Amino acid sequence: MPIRLDISKPPVVVVTFLGASSDQQLEVYLEDVSIRLREGRREIYIFDTRAMAMPPATHIKRQGEWLRDHRAAIQECAPGNAFVIASAATRFILSTIFLIQKPPVPYLVTESMDEALRWCQALATKTAMNPLPQRAVSGNGS
Repeated sequence: MPIRLDISKPPVVVVTFLGASSDQQLEVYLEDVSIRLREGRREIYIFDTRAMAMPPATHIKRQGEWLRDHRAAIQECAPGNAFVIASAATRFILSTIFLIQKPPVPYLVTESMDEALRWCQALATKTAMNPLPQRAVSGNGS
């Protein structure tokens, strides 16, 4: 499945995008996250795009609509998000977009999964969420 949710590191959910996603796979992913938000789960998301194919414009538009429609729930339930992006150019583009359209919660844009996990652990501690086990932030994730 090109979009995978890993909930094994609470309170962090790692969303991994693998290759190209179909319209149906995108909708399933968005519904899965919508359900988690409706249930009021307080989680920090890491979006790992290192193996993602460039999404079509329709997917970018749909995700933008979803973010707009769920902005309040994201602010309430997700104290922050990290974006793991391999391409320096793509990291720059995303950071530029975020200067224009500020995300509803604090965020990190990085090329390193280890850095994203450390940031999430610090955010979980700062916001009184259950911190990640130390083993979750060490390893070969960069």
